[in-house]
Amino acid sequence: MEGAAEELRRSDRLRPDMPETLYALGKASAVSNPKQAEQALNRVIAIEKDTQLAGTAYFVLAGIHRKQGKTELAAQDMQEFRRLQPAKPTSP
Repeated sequence: MEGAAEELRRSDRLRPDMPETLYALGKASAVSNPKQAEQALNRVIAIEKDTQLAGTAYFVLAGIHRKQGKTELAAQDMQEFRRLQPAKPTSP
C-alpha cells in the first residue's frame, strides 16, 4: 500500500485538496502511517463538512483511533459517521 500512498501524495501535491484523493490517501495510509491518514481524513472532513464522504472519512478515522486505544475519540467519530449517513427510507 505504500506505493499507492506515495502516488496519492504526489497527486495531492499536483492538485491539492481534492477530497477523493485525500480520502484514498487516508485509507491507503491507515495501517502504515496513521498520523498521515488522520491528517488526510481530517482535511476531507474540513472540505466536505456534512457530506456522505465526510461521514465515511469519520468511519475510517474511528478505526484508526480504535487501534490506537483512543476509544472516546473513536466513539465520537462513529457518532459523526452515523449522523452523516443518508436516511433510510421507511417501508409502508
